[in-house]
Amino acid sequence: PRCPVKLSVLAVGHRMPAWVTAGFTEYAQRMPREMSLHLKEVKPAQRSSGAGPGDVVRWLQTEAERIAAATPAAAQRIVLDEHGQGFPTRTLAMRLERWRSDGRDLAFIIGGADGLAPELKERLRQAVLNAHTDPQGREILRKMKIERFVTIPDSAYDSVREMQAWIAR
Repeated sequence: PRCPVKLSVLAVGHRMPAWVTAGFTEYAQRMPREMSLHLKEVKPAQRSSGAGPGDVVRWLQTEAERIAAATPAAAQRIVLDEHGQGFPTRTLAMRLERWRSDGRDLAFIIGGADGLAPELKERLRQAVLNAHTDPQGREILRKMKIERFVTIPDSAYDSVREMQAWIAR
């Protein structure tokens, strides 16, 4: 069944350039009626010149608090950052369909100029790794036909990287 789902994009920044707004509006209009797409601008922390590493940590923490306050309570959080996995539009469409079948709203989180607070990323990582301990998390895992998520060493992906390099030749 097609459940209506609200998609929120929480982006740290304000007064987005016109091209961002135009692109977002164009993309939002392409979404199916039962998947409404909304942009929430999260005010960045006040920056100052001559700042040190401690200031950046404080700014990221402030932005993490603002992101948490702006995120719909029951939404599944998806972090988008420079270290994330890229995938083509077709893959995104398949994932959106899977998420829609779960019936949960989604919040796509995009950091500001300095990225996202490591603590925020770690909290989200732990939520995924501990989904099997939460009733709602167990239900989502059951629908995905998996028992739980576990961490594995990065070296476990070496064969995939080798295959990717071979295909790229």
